Amino acid sequence: MRLGIIGLPQAGKTTVFNAVAGARATVGGFGQPGEIHRAIVKIPDHRLAILGEFMKSKKLVHAEIEYLDFPPPLKTDRGSENVFPPALRECEGIVAVLNCFDPLISRSPLERLKDLQGEMLLSDLIIADKRRVRLEKDQARGLKGNVAEYQAVKKVVDLLEAEKPLRTADFSEAEKLQLRGFAFLSFKPLLVVLNTAEGSEAVTAQVTEITIDPTIGADTPVTSLCGNIEMELADLDKSDREAFLADFGIDEAATTKLIRLSYERLDLITFFTGAEIDSHAWPIRRGTVAVNAAGEIHQDIKRGFIRAEVVPVETLVELGGMAACRKAAKARLEGKEYQVADGDYILFRFNV
Repeated sequence: MRLGIIGLPQAGKTTVFNAVAGARATVGGFGQPGEIHRAIVKIPDHRLAILGEFMKSKKLVHAEIEYLDFPPPLKTDRGSENVFPPALRECEGIVAVLNCFDPLISRSPLERLKDLQGEMLLSDLIIADKRRVRLEKDQARGLKGNVAEYQAVKKVVDLLEAEKPLRTADFSEAEKLQLRGFAFLSFKPLLVVLNTAEGSEAVTAQVTEITIDPTIGADTPVTSLCGNIEMELADLDKSDREAFLADFGIDEAATTKLIRLSYERLDLITFFTGAEIDSHAWPIRRGTVAVNAAGEIHQDIKRGFIRAEVVPVETLVELGGMAACRKAAKARLEGKEYQVADGDYILFRFNV
């Protein structure tokens, strides 16, 4: 799963990227045209550590997210579908970073967020309208076209012309299927980061202004952090970082919260497997059924799926193992269509 980090010039995107990823990308501008910084980040999950200790596992395998730090929108491409690099369309979600540390910026964070969103809407509109025109020309020539695709594309064009991001609209599963290949930017889940000055927090009013704006979307998470401090924290070793947080009475680094929000915003949950070799956290989309979860481990397990033996990972550890969970009637046998729940520990029974 990939999240693209975007922002206007001087928003501190790369600083936030370095803080989240523990990276050392050059701050203050991109060296090469089209340059993209990339890093894979482990998802912190205390349950994996508990499971690994219980299983005496030699290795812990965390769920992961890839973050991509993109250059600012290209001024020379205004009115183009490529204001953002095409690779942004390959990301499953978008993180928008806003400069809240520069007192000389007079426009509100919401106004600047709308600038970013406006570029995404325009890019999407250009793509959708090109396809609409093509489908209408085919119809005029008497060619049998895809009526369902045309109706879905026309709906998209109408929404974008009304300056409504696609993620705030209702689409049927059939419509989503028709639109999947377009990878519209405004369809992707959005997460907003207010990059604040050292020693200050984002004003609650700024957060509220964004969350209640109907053009952004009521379910869009907004979080704040000081990119410079968090980047310095990321450079410390674990013990020094924990001491620093303890001195300031902070439970967790803001970047840890951001990583967790990223995971949730992509609608991901985690199931677990464990043994002496390794304990493994597996990321899957919420609503994934057991047979497809098995395929995340290996296609042979999916192909030969028989049953899934399921118990919450905390219960497994608390009762002392799967045998005790069976005896206490806490372990369940589930079929292919069982929707995996966050925190499930699963033993897959299969035959190939």
